[in-house]
Amino acid sequence: MKKLFLLLILSFFSAQGLAASCPDGSEPVKSVSADGTYFVYNCGGQSSSSTNTGSWNDPGPLDELTIPDNWQLFKYKETLRESRKNFEAFTFPGFGETYNKDSCLNVVKDWGQSMKVYNSIKKQLDDATKFGGEGGKSKDLQGCLDRFIYSTQNSAGTPDYMKEILLHWAKTDAVFIPSAVRDEYWGNYVYEAVQSWSSFGSYYGTFYDEFNYSDSERKIVDTYIKNKLLNLDTRNLTTSAHGSACDPDNLNRTVEGQIQRNSGKIDPNSCGSSVWKTTLAQLLVGLRLNDEALFKKGVENTKYQLSFFDDTGIFTTWALKGANAYHYSSSVPIMLGGLTEIYASIGYDFMEHKLRNGLSVKELMDRQYEIFLDPHILDGYVKRYPMAYRGVPNSVYVQSSAERIRNDTDMNLFAFVRNLPRYIDTYRADIGNSQEFDKKLSSQPQEVWEKVPWKSLGNFSPIDPYLVYVSDIKEPESKTKVASELSIFEVDGQTFSLALDKVDFSETGSFELERSAEYLQPFQLHKGFIKGRLKTKSNGTKRFKTLVYKHDDTQEQKLVIHVDDSTIKPLERHKDSLQKKCELERLKWGWLSFISKTNDIKSARNQQCIYDYFKEANDKKAWELFQAVLGGTDSILDYLQTNVER
Repeated sequence: MKKLFLLLILSFFSAQGLAASCPDGSEPVKSVSADGTYFVYNCGGQSSSSTNTGSWNDPGPLDELTIPDNWQLFKYKETLRESRKNFEAFTFPGFGETYNKDSCLNVVKDWGQSMKVYNSIKKQLDDATKFGGEGGKSKDLQGCLDRFIYSTQNSAGTPDYMKEILLHWAKTDAVFIPSAVRDEYWGNYVYEAVQSWSSFGSYYGTFYDEFNYSDSERKIVDTYIKNKLLNLDTRNLTTSAHGSACDPDNLNRTVEGQIQRNSGKIDPNSCGSSVWKTTLAQLLVGLRLNDEALFKKGVENTKYQLSFFDDTGIFTTWALKGANAYHYSSSVPIMLGGLTEIYASIGYDFMEHKLRNGLSVKELMDRQYEIFLDPHILDGYVKRYPMAYRGVPNSVYVQSSAERIRNDTDMNLFAFVRNLPRYIDTYRADIGNSQEFDKKLSSQPQEVWEKVPWKSLGNFSPIDPYLVYVSDIKEPESKTKVASELSIFEVDGQTFSLALDKVDFSETGSFELERSAEYLQPFQLHKGFIKGRLKTKSNGTKRFKTLVYKHDDTQEQKLVIHVDDSTIKPLERHKDSLQKKCELERLKWGWLSFISKTNDIKSARNQQCIYDYFKEANDKKAWELFQAVLGGTDSILDYLQTNVER
């Protein structure tokens, strides 16, 4: 009788609200929930199905895992360094024109004040990132956080700003979730706090040895990030306004609750991106700090998140995002890929792990590839979403081509393979090989390669799976053997040094240092316009006047020059053919590198390739000028250093 009375009440309110119409114009189908306490309104398409057995936190193989002695994420450090260096060019131009590093540093440090600003512009930011939107443009907190993580890919090591931000947070406890009344902005605080702790925590756990803290600073940061992640219960950070927590033992109820607007409402954030990000951070920091409790919390969250895949392998929380369904779902591969590499580092094959519904993680990955090829696999969930997500009707998604949907979320096959490299190499020879994809990336059009870094590391990408995977399987080459193949270098230990005649640079005009932050990137040291002469032993004196900088890399001595000046024209006229032969990405923008010393095999080979090109080009002026600049690299770099210190 009580249930009947409740249904009568619900039917009154439901008739006033939910039963109006679906976002695509059709009428919803009404049915009663499984427990008979509320109405369910479906807008057509597939319904969620789950054959989960047992309870989500029943003991299983993941619970048996322990932290090994002397755990390490990267097996071959030299392979890691080379892979990071190879990927640098694809993150150009660093912070870009919209974001300024110093401004963002202030935004991220003054976290509390920045949250107030963020709350005031949240609506316009949502509009910018909806399906078909223009993307975020403002210097908001979330945008700066994402840019800081993304821009680490532009360096072969950890930039100082990462160390500075994390230490500042640890000393001041700058990042927080309000403990007072849970008002309309409380959810934003939760999301951004989780974003901050998890993204920086994951990076810290991954590249821990590159944070050159003092012993006292290390202790402060270790304690801070461990405690934040250990006490972070993202599964239950909900409010009555947003609904109750997701139920890992009842997928149907969880799905229907995300569709409901009234009784039985579920907060999707309790089984969405915040939990994914926290999970990887807890595992990485737990392993790095040898903290069993934190590691076990990451294991528990892994089991929890796997409960929300339906019987076809779709992650339901993100599929229920209306027109943004694939925008969110395109991040499932990097979450699964990241977990695969983390668990592989302790000897567990996560791809063979079985979910409670009988699917393996490998089969989830199969499904993600199918969704990549045809995002309309999600249409059934898209149609069920009861409103226009961020103002975009579901019909826009349903009627869009698969290509448009992929392009809107910046996903392409190169990014997909980088997210799931172990899966590709183990099971999908039909797709290709992850290392071959990595090699071919530089020869792709800009609209292809520029998207890959954004899908490899950032707020929604806690760890780059390819970096971890390739450093686990690829033993570095012998540098002595490589040096025997290179005529312009000799090797001393781990370092390739130029074995050509030295050339002296002398100044003929004043040095003009570039001081505008708009045109400076983090890796460009002593950037400025120089005028002078290069005095060679056999080819006379060469005029040299152009824009130059020293590339910020402790592993090599690299001069980078712009080839558009008239004195450099003999080199500039070979730009297209040289770029094609030696795969020099930055030459597209007129920048040519000259290396006198490096620890990187690929850099040495690239320099040899450029040398061989000009030697064989049948262009005497270009060949002599190239030799002069290469031989004068150290002299020019010394000149830049001296002038900056004046």
